[in-house]
Amino acid sequence: MPRPRSTVKQARVQPITAKSPTDIDREGGKRLRALREEAGMSQTALAERAGITFQQVQKYENGANRVSISRLIQFCEALDVPPSQVLDGLSTARQPKADPLQPLRTERGVRLAKAWDRLDPKKQVAILNLIEETAGR
Repeated sequence: MPRPRSTVKQARVQPITAKSPTDIDREGGKRLRALREEAGMSQTALAERAGITFQQVQKYENGANRVSISRLIQFCEALDVPPSQVLDGLSTARQPKADPLQPLRTERGVRLAKAWDRLDPKKQVAILNLIEETAGR
């Protein structure tokens, strides 16, 4: 005899990834703009040489979109500058810190949070102290 199917659907939790531009991407965009302006080239002219729209160049320069390595090389060739002129001095130290809540954005983290909410406050404190001691604060 077949087992009855559960009618409760479990939500799948997708981890959040950081694909949005960082401070380094914005700084790289500013450098591209400065080099383009120094070369006396318009956004439209640079876009035509790269085979994209001027709006896309604008987004790269404003730091709204990240620039791929291949696109960066296209821009540098069009501007007749080495890629190092854009990249030198950019520091990974300005990357955003890791999200401390990322572990809770997993299936296990969601289960933990739901179970945590069912505990009384005294047990929450005791368990938190145990976890911190075990993890070495």
